[in-house]
Amino acid sequence: MFITIEGVIGVGKTTVTRLLTEALQGETLFEIVEENPFLKDFYADRDAWALQTETFFLLNRVKQLEDTAKRLKAGAAVVSDYNVVKNRIFAGLTLTGTKREKYMALFGILTGDLVKADLVIYLKADHSTVMERIRRRDRSFERNMDPEYIRRLAEEYDQYFADPDQHFGSAQVLLVDTTDLDLVGSPTDKQAFIEMVRQAIDRVRARTA
Repeated sequence: MFITIEGVIGVGKTTVTRLLTEALQGETLFEIVEENPFLKDFYADRDAWALQTETFFLLNRVKQLEDTAKRLKAGAAVVSDYNVVKNRIFAGLTLTGTKREKYMALFGILTGDLVKADLVIYLKADHSTVMERIRRRDRSFERNMDPEYIRRLAEEYDQYFADPDQHFGSAQVLLVDTTDLDLVGSPTDKQAFIEMVRQAIDRVRARTA
């Protein structure tokens, strides 16, 4: 079983990945973020550094997913705090013209034969909640995050998940609004969320049985 968690920056993907990995006794796959040497420059000048930033992320994620395929083949259940489709989402927002065309062509070449998720969990939250979560985690390169960029990114995500069959193939998609969920401090919220995911997993298994 390969489960990927998606949603806008700050929505709680890493928290959910850790929670589900423990609940399902699986293994984790975390995206490389702070190691990206272009990220600080990107947030200062997105137009100038978007291609370098997105290409770094893409190459790292391709290698991670190649390794993940081996873990899945060995029988592991893997929970990831990203789906590689996010590269298209971010690139669609940050790249234009020939840079975007080149990047999308590269994306298609590199990801066509990668392992696909069985279940994609799409986390949503209202804009003010997301901005507060970004503020609380206090990553240095996010301290001057443009709220309008986050708003546009959330809209881009919604467009992709409005047509999941096109972008996520046969994967089961579970949408969860986390605005009023406390998946850190509330045992009740944690248990309700885990049960929701278990039911989605059962639907995946029933479909593939």
